[in-house]
Amino acid sequence: MNITQSLLDTENALRDFTQVLLQAKFGEEWIIHLGITEDRVNQWKSRMEEERKSQRAGAVEEHLLYYADFYDLQKIIEKNWEQLFKDVFFDLKALQTYFDKLQDFRDQDAHRRELLLFQQNLVMGICGEILSLLVKYRSNMGGHFPQIESAQDSLGSLLLPGPIVQFTLTKKVLRLVPVVLTEKVLRPGDEVEFVITASDMEGGEIEFAMGKDFCGGKWQKDNHFKWRIDDSDIGKKTDLTFYIRSMRKHHAMGDYDDFVNFSYNLIPKR
Repeated sequence: MNITQSLLDTENALRDFTQVLLQAKFGEEWIIHLGITEDRVNQWKSRMEEERKSQRAGAVEEHLLYYADFYDLQKIIEKNWEQLFKDVFFDLKALQTYFDKLQDFRDQDAHRRELLLFQQNLVMGICGEILSLLVKYRSNMGGHFPQIESAQDSLGSLLLPGPIVQFTLTKKVLRLVPVVLTEKVLRPGDEVEFVITASDMEGGEIEFAMGKDFCGGKWQKDNHFKWRIDDSDIGKKTDLTFYIRSMRKHHAMGDYDDFVNFSYNLIPKR
């Protein structure tokens, strides 16, 4: 079992989920509602700036909460418990215990101290419980079908789940249109990688596909994709669409359950 990856996946899922709830509640001013001191937020901004300087040739994570410590996430959730997180995790004391345990195991893992088997199982169990609560909450909001949790390209573009929008005339619940307008300019020979994460409240297996200009692609179990641009792709705008589906008979949108779209500007080589 990969404890390091499990801890990282859980931490990042909490970062993404926390930002989504805060943005849905407070809009563009969500940062001032974190319940964290201004000095602490400035430390995150300094880390982001240091990352920009050290990664001039690569993609830099632009979402501020990715520069917060695990301890910071716990404090944000505690400060916003009644308004936002009580209906997600239900039991604050239990969640605090989970955080304390994971922080302890993160410290051991960071110092490369080998965890015993029962400790590894405990980490996997806690991570699984937290992720399942996130999945259950989102699924209760969005329905029976699998949903995309996040979608990211290797250029730094990231889509997080949008807030649920209730259309009262039709009584139909839909997410905001999941489109990433990257404004990135690409040329033949460039290669972009993608990672799509998704969840199914029933715990079923999920398949993924990539299509160009809204045409479907080949289904696969792997959630990683690569796209190498060639001359045939050149155009003012090119869209890549990523689809997910469960292995069940019925789907939310015809033959798939959810999708996300990335839009790029493609030009010829100089």
